[in-house]
Amino acid sequence: MLFAACREPRSSKLVRQWIIPPQPSLRRSPVHRQFSSSLQRTLGVASLRKDGAVLGQLPERFHAHYTQIEYECASPLYRNVGSSRRTCLKTGKWSGRHVYCLPVCGKRTAMTDEHWPWHAAVYRRLPSREGAQTHAGWLWQLTCSGALVSQNNVVVAAHCVTEPDSGLPVGSAHVKVVMGKLHHSMRTKVAGITIHPNYNPTSLDSDLAVLKLRDKARLSGHVSPVCLPRHQGGEVIAEQASDIGWTLPEMPGDVWQDRVVPQTRLVDLRDVMHCERKNSQSGLPVNLTDNMLCGRAQSPAPVCPVATGGIALIRSHGSESVWELLGLVSFGNEQQCSAELHTVYTRVTNFKTWIEKNIQ
Repeated sequence: MLFAACREPRSSKLVRQWIIPPQPSLRRSPVHRQFSSSLQRTLGVASLRKDGAVLGQLPERFHAHYTQIEYECASPLYRNVGSSRRTCLKTGKWSGRHVYCLPVCGKRTAMTDEHWPWHAAVYRRLPSREGAQTHAGWLWQLTCSGALVSQNNVVVAAHCVTEPDSGLPVGSAHVKVVMGKLHHSMRTKVAGITIHPNYNPTSLDSDLAVLKLRDKARLSGHVSPVCLPRHQGGEVIAEQASDIGWTLPEMPGDVWQDRVVPQTRLVDLRDVMHCERKNSQSGLPVNLTDNMLCGRAQSPAPVCPVATGGIALIRSHGSESVWELLGLVSFGNEQQCSAELHTVYTRVTNFKTWIEKNIQ
């Protein structure tokens, strides 16, 4: 049996919807209204299509032509992608595009130096040493900062999760990620590690990796993703960025028990030629590539940016103000934290397309 109707589109639990029944036409003559009233009295449970044809009782999840459905995301932590209103057409199809909800990126619910909901603590499992708290001869060391870019993925500098000098990823079982660390929100194992194919462990060019989380991040006010840059490549026109990292403990310990807090500082951004010249004048010659970005802390800080394994962010002032991931701390000199030396970051804008491909 054919029904003059549309099957209700399926949607996830994140989507809230309202059904709006078809409205009677206001352009009806007295004859049309009289005809409709007569049919309704005669047929009882039957309903009328807008064009006057009679519909029988519709099965569950079927809706008459010209029925509308309005959609919105059930949580402010998500944004609607697709059509906010769809209409059942005469063709039996729904107008507009399928609706789903994606996490809102780059938004902070609390503007404090400690509250960065995408700031991940990346731990490595290392052989124990004398005096450290161990379990079966191993300990967990907080080594780097990472950035949550989706519910399933964290972006981190490749040197944080590779074997020294080889460029090969360590085993996934040797890496853990903690999100919302100050609030004990979430810790998860890593299901996979993808190193950028051009990563060079000697020059640290393309120092970038994607961690696939074994457990999907539970979004909250303490855990949410940062935005990737809006465009692939191009010049970085920002003059300053916020650098967020961890004060790394001298003595490694349990994932939850180490008392570390995030460090946030403003960094002045410089082009690579300026960075090369300043470091060379300070006796630290280094060759940089276009995949790198330089930054210098604005004032002497108790902890050098490079010592925190941090991430650099800029605030985008487009149609709405959001935070975008600009860089990942790659290398520097933590023994000489002077105003003349620069921290070198992986320039994330050059890798936007690659990141998006590997977090799908």
